[in-house]
Amino acid sequence: MSTIPLALLYSLRFLNKKEKKRIDIVKLGLVLVWTINIILKTYHINFIAYGFELVLFVLFVWWFIEDGLRYFSKRKFINNGFIKFFYYGLCILTITLILWGTLFKIQHWPYGSLILTFGFLFLVMMLIVDYVVIKRS
Repeated sequence: MSTIPLALLYSLRFLNKKEKKRIDIVKLGLVLVWTINIILKTYHINFIAYGFELVLFVLFVWWFIEDGLRYFSKRKFINNGFIKFFYYGLCILTITLILWGTLFKIQHWPYGSLILTFGFLFLVMMLIVDYVVIKRS
């Protein structure tokens, strides 16, 4: 039940925010609906959880269109040459390894755990590189 403290902390953060925009309300809705959905699924109340999943999907699409695309379009690299090429290559490799590893695990094919582990290791490396090469404003 670690989602409950997350929902409480995010709600407190939202309440302390001076200027609340529409996207802030969407993000709060995402966190709260996700928390309620997890709780309902934990107690096997699936017939209500499906409705919350639909609401969760709509809120996620709304967030992605309004704020998620802006996150990627505003990124400025410290060096636009090789570092940008390396970063995007690392992103593609990470996504590929995680998807293939998941597929291999679902199908119970050999090396699924190994591929998925490498995918998550590359994800950690990508997050470290992201912290270093992206200009923060």
